[in-house]
Amino acid sequence: QNAPVSPPAQMECPISLTHDGSLLTPSSLVALSALSQLPSLTFHGQYSQFTVDYAPATGLNPDGRGKSCHFEGVDQSGRQSWLSACSLPNLALIVRTADNVYRLRVREDGRFVLIPETQPTCEITAGHRWKRQNRVAKANPDYYSEFAETLQKRRFVEFAFVADHSVYEKYDKDEDKVLERLQTLANMMNSFYKPINIEIRLVYTEVWTDSDKIDVTADSDKTLDAFLQYRKTFLRAHPNDNAHMLTEVRFGDGVIGKAFKGTMCSFDYSGGVNVDHQTDAALVASTIAHEMGHNFGMDHDVDYEGTCKCPKNRAGITHCIMAKSAGWEAPSHWSDCSLNYLQTSLGRGVDLCLLNEPDRSEKAVCGNGVVEEGEDCDCGQAGCNHDCCDATTCQLTAKAQCASGQCCDLQKCRPLDRSTMCRSGTNSCDLPEFCDGETPECPADFFVQDGLQCPDDGEGHCYNGECGSRTDQCRKIWGETGKAATDTCYLTNTQGNIHGNCGYDAHYDNYTACAEQDKFCGRLHCDKDTEAPIFGNPSSVTVANSHFFNRDKNAYESCFVIKTAYETNNKRKHTPGMVLDGTKCGKGKVCLQTKCVNVADLMKTASKCENDCYGHGVCNNVGNCHCENGYGGVACNIPGLGGSVNSNPANMSRGMDVFIITLILLILCLLGFVALTIDYKRKGKGFLPAIIWKEAKEKLKLRGVLVPTRRAPPPPGSRMKKDSLNEAWGEGGVVTYTAHPPPLVSGSAPSDPRGFASPASSPDPLLTKNNYLPHVEYHKPALVAPSSISPRPRDPPPSIPTRPRDSAIVQLHSQHANELGIRSQAPAPPPSKKDSARPAINPPPPPPPHKPKSGSKPLPPAKPSTTGDTPSGGVKGLAARFEKK
Repeated sequence: QNAPVSPPAQMECPISLTHDGSLLTPSSLVALSALSQLPSLTFHGQYSQFTVDYAPATGLNPDGRGKSCHFEGVDQSGRQSWLSACSLPNLALIVRTADNVYRLRVREDGRFVLIPETQPTCEITAGHRWKRQNRVAKANPDYYSEFAETLQKRRFVEFAFVADHSVYEKYDKDEDKVLERLQTLANMMNSFYKPINIEIRLVYTEVWTDSDKIDVTADSDKTLDAFLQYRKTFLRAHPNDNAHMLTEVRFGDGVIGKAFKGTMCSFDYSGGVNVDHQTDAALVASTIAHEMGHNFGMDHDVDYEGTCKCPKNRAGITHCIMAKSAGWEAPSHWSDCSLNYLQTSLGRGVDLCLLNEPDRSEKAVCGNGVVEEGEDCDCGQAGCNHDCCDATTCQLTAKAQCASGQCCDLQKCRPLDRSTMCRSGTNSCDLPEFCDGETPECPADFFVQDGLQCPDDGEGHCYNGECGSRTDQCRKIWGETGKAATDTCYLTNTQGNIHGNCGYDAHYDNYTACAEQDKFCGRLHCDKDTEAPIFGNPSSVTVANSHFFNRDKNAYESCFVIKTAYETNNKRKHTPGMVLDGTKCGKGKVCLQTKCVNVADLMKTASKCENDCYGHGVCNNVGNCHCENGYGGVACNIPGLGGSVNSNPANMSRGMDVFIITLILLILCLLGFVALTIDYKRKGKGFLPAIIWKEAKEKLKLRGVLVPTRRAPPPPGSRMKKDSLNEAWGEGGVVTYTAHPPPLVSGSAPSDPRGFASPASSPDPLLTKNNYLPHVEYHKPALVAPSSISPRPRDPPPSIPTRPRDSAIVQLHSQHANELGIRSQAPAPPPSKKDSARPAINPPPPPPPHKPKSGSKPLPPAKPSTTGDTPSGGVKGLAARFEKK
């Protein structure tokens, strides 16, 4: 960043400060803050006043050497404020309102004034009030909302700050004054990054009291390279995410700061050098925030009128933090171009080291944003954007049940409903967590048991919540075209160089070679179609490749690897570019810390679940089952709501399985059909099932259901109706004839197969005068339309007449059997009279008179033999005809 050209005219808003009713001067304000107790300050303007409640700033005194004279605060209307009052030269204060940013300045006469940075107005002291509920929407420009999803996650920069010997001399060779300056600058930097949910935590400070430990020259590039090399020397003893050096040496070409782009979290290049170019701490802090913005991947803002959006300041000039040149006023906002660069970098994994919150060494205080002992809530220096917490006391309001936590509904100040997801799974080996409806906190992070196969990968295994899949890992580095390289590529891992290794020690610039049995667990080898990796920043990622000739394919195959400078203190995060733990490295083996081990050995130390969760869930890392909906308990062997006893129920109800849903649908359909049938019957339309069956037979031509039914024979002397047996076959043919029984002769009665016997003395009314069989009338079948009338006779048949004497039947058969071609066997002897089950009854009524014999009628044809092969012979013939049709 370059220095400003000339200072513009500044608007001043006169103001006075009081504490407990006592008027404060600059000296008394410094003296009060030296006591580390600054509960509140009241700002008195020309027409109004407001009070800001302060609390000690966090993360600015890592080793306890500096003074606790840095504060963060918020007033009842939501005005945010940062104050550093360690000494008069380092006295700095920033107040951020909904529409403006004010910076405190001490005039030569000792009076305080506020300098507006964004809008040329003194509305903060003019008596205008603004509603607290609008603070969140107006505190930042409207375009900030476009990046809400990216900025939602909280990130922490563990910051190391070094002052060279020139700065030590500038502040009278007083190390305490230098430390005050460094802490003040870090506090002001925090005011710039807090609106985008990034906190600056000062974890290490160093002052070169004897001499410079590197060559600090006017060449900014050489000074930057030298400082980054020096950072490596103290990085092991004092881990940090980013380090900057402050110097009084003036760089050439008006440069006041320099840093590499996109190198945050890297071992080699995460840092910068800056000039202490102004007395005003806010102006110098904006320069350091600018250079750190480069480390985040941000570029300079250009063309504010067209390309980038940025609010104008009080002079009508558009000026944001990433402007190419610094202004005489400290900028307070990030442009939309800067936020877009930040979003891209975070998406590429530049924040690999920023997700773990540093440990706090300070005592618990209200207003530091962390709920500590004795507090119900703590909204931090920015205050609360809801009515659930009293920011001044860090206690819940009257009707509030909670004021923080991922499971707290800040609109209603009560816990969210049960089964609301509060943390989603990041991959197939990470399990989601749910609210329990009673507490505002989300459960701890649980994941699939180490050693189990990945749910969506047939070869990889889960370890520490990540799936060991080479293909997925290559895609995250190279994009969708990335894929696992051939096994031959992993031979280079035994060489121990940039092309293949089992680890790299950046402190000593040393590669470790893999043992032969561990070669598949070292550097990840991929093949790809893209030019550059999508992971990380090009300045922090080194690409190396090698080639092998595949004789089977008669072609060369490529092996691409990456080496990054990124480091992380998060145990759940692996070193980028190395094969993930849990990746398959042989039959029944997986990688673990660059070693190929047996899966069985890995699972020996893992928690076990009962009977593999009975097939209704997956085992988590503490030995309890994460169940599917409908099952619960520690082993998914009882009815439940899914989820686990650790991550809470996943559903509000058990739901219904397929059988229950099918049964309910069938019942509903049946009830509807019954209702429709009743409606048809009531309207006289007929019986609905019969109508449907009839229509189905006609439409589908269901001849297979037309099976004939054998009916009782007609009574003697009656004519068969048209709906005869032939109609069952749909032919319409009718055979009618009248049969007269043959004359009976006297003799013993033949046996009755039904077990009945007639009296021997029974008369023979069926015999004709000449004991001769009457003729039979034969009619040619005629084609008639099938009758829709039921074939069942409506009138009951007459009673069965008394059986003729057996002697008459025997005589009849003996006389006419040969003539008619009837073969009959001799009847069995009749049962004795005492064994007969037929009761004694009155003689039957006389049979109907026989028709007189007509000489003009032809003789009846002979009755066909039962053994004939004609189609009309008996039931078999009828069946044969049916089958033929």
